[in-house]
Amino acid sequence: MAATAYAFQFGRGCQASAAQAAHWYREALSVKNHELHDEEDELEQDGRRLPGGDAQEHQILSALASLYEVGGDGLAPNPQLAWQFASLARSSALRNEEAASDGDESASNG
Repeated sequence: MAATAYAFQFGRGCQASAAQAAHWYREALSVKNHELHDEEDELEQDGRRLPGGDAQEHQILSALASLYEVGGDGLAPNPQLAWQFASLARSSALRNEEAASDGDESASNG
């Protein structure tokens, strides 16, 4: 779903649409939250090979922040929502960095 959002955001193979991009980025976040419990379906695995399809949570949140900051194509600008998504993106990126450094420490101590 992130690949679909990316395509709509940048007009890759379709007409650019901020509203459609935001919709599909939100769907991608929903899927990422469920991936923790469920197996990923085959279509999502294929989608990861497309441009934007392998976006991490913080990248999706950052893209949503950018979309809501500027708005366009059926998506009204929303500075407050943009700020919230940007804040969530920073938190997610920090969690990823911490998890990576914890993994590196475990590997070197093991």
